[in-house]
Amino acid sequence: MKRMFCMILLVLLLACVPTPEEDVVPQKDTVAMLEMAKSTPLPDESTVGVDQTSGEGQPVPLPLIRERYAIPETYRTSAELAEGHFILNVDAEVLVPDVSAIPIVRIERDNFDPAFIRALFQNLCGDAELYYLNRTYTKTQIADRIKYLSEKISDEQAYIKEYGEEHLAYTKSEIEQLKANYADAPDSVEDVRCYGELCPMADNYLTSDGNKPVSRETTVMGITAYTKTMDRHFIVKNAEPDSPAGKRTFGTYLMYGTNKSYPDRVFYFRVPKGFRNDAYAPEKAEADVNAILMQNGLEDFAVSMILYAPQQVEEHPDDPVYWVHCVRTVRSVKTAFNTDMTADPEDMFGPAWGYENMSFWMTRDGIVNFEWHAPVKVCDTVVENATLLPFEKIMERYLWIVNTKYAANMNLKNPDLKYGATTKNRYDIDRIELTLQRIQEPNEWDSALLVPVWNFYGVNTRTEVEDYKEYEIVEYCCNSMISINAIDGSIIDPWKGY
Repeated sequence: MKRMFCMILLVLLLACVPTPEEDVVPQKDTVAMLEMAKSTPLPDESTVGVDQTSGEGQPVPLPLIRERYAIPETYRTSAELAEGHFILNVDAEVLVPDVSAIPIVRIERDNFDPAFIRALFQNLCGDAELYYLNRTYTKTQIADRIKYLSEKISDEQAYIKEYGEEHLAYTKSEIEQLKANYADAPDSVEDVRCYGELCPMADNYLTSDGNKPVSRETTVMGITAYTKTMDRHFIVKNAEPDSPAGKRTFGTYLMYGTNKSYPDRVFYFRVPKGFRNDAYAPEKAEADVNAILMQNGLEDFAVSMILYAPQQVEEHPDDPVYWVHCVRTVRSVKTAFNTDMTADPEDMFGPAWGYENMSFWMTRDGIVNFEWHAPVKVCDTVVENATLLPFEKIMERYLWIVNTKYAANMNLKNPDLKYGATTKNRYDIDRIELTLQRIQEPNEWDSALLVPVWNFYGVNTRTEVEDYKEYEIVEYCCNSMISINAIDGSIIDPWKGY
């Protein structure tokens, strides 16, 4: 029988919580966190994590993580905060790796092997004709971009109010740079066929020093290939070690199938329980992806989540498309899927490091899109069997941060109805998962730690108002709503990486 936690009268409980004398969420301290990970978890578990033997000298298996920490299989709670303008509903599966120990390991940025990528390209694409993404802009494209940006900043005060003065200067610099490039731009560009070869791809950064535009370029090794009808994509990206000035940059894309059956702007949601499709079931899509992983030497990856677009399925019930997220596994423990990237806080235009992720868009006819970003290499094990905080302590911190960060930050007294404001915010969390997630070590930008982290996924429904018009946005949080370090309870900022 499934175990379940039920929280009753949460609103009253949160309202009665006094201001703590010390932070409920601890400060981030990597050294202290690692020491906590090596400690004994509970007073009555002094032997957990230590080699044990029975009277006959046979090893006694450690209990599984779920049993060891009494983690429920489901969790439910709800709350109305911020005078009812912020609503939290949690009716979630609690997913835990089926292991007895979760390690902490060190990883490094890795590079794709050209021969491996070429073979993967051939296996996935077959005889489909794919072409490189063209990064040389024509005169028409530059003119269109200049027109778009000029219109966007036509009301400078409104633009500053929404984006800030620095962004206005950035946009003006981009316009000036585009104008300077216009004269030498070609009228047309010939398509170049792709055969799975990694090639340099320039990522341009444009900053401004007063009114002086500055362009800096870094080189990224990868492939961005597509068919001329844009109904197939193949993307892999990683850093070239010897890029200019030693800079390393990782790219992240979020692309959708774009032929007539797969709209280029649709919202994807987690496939609900009980969902059926006789033409192409989500279970079949998962099996197909698992087969692809095994056949291509990607056994270290596993399916993390399957999403679908209700709009697309409604319009094309006989031809559904599924967005299948895959993640790397370490000792049978999944890593977190994350489309963000981290950057050096001292240099916002410096090198960034995207989180590794892999995605397949699957149809009954095969793969529509494939993406793989920012590969990593697993190095040494830092902690064999990390000690975790009790699950109830994690949920206590989760609910506290929801109340103090999300609900408390809603501006209810003076919402900006002209230039944009969120008047209602609702999260329906359907999945709570314990995985490994990358955190940065102090002063390290080419290596990091994978540590146990609790993540919270679900649907976010927001009521927005702009230009005095109200509208609703409903989207699934592919990235976690909140990430909590399972060892010390600190909140992880995915943009900062710690």
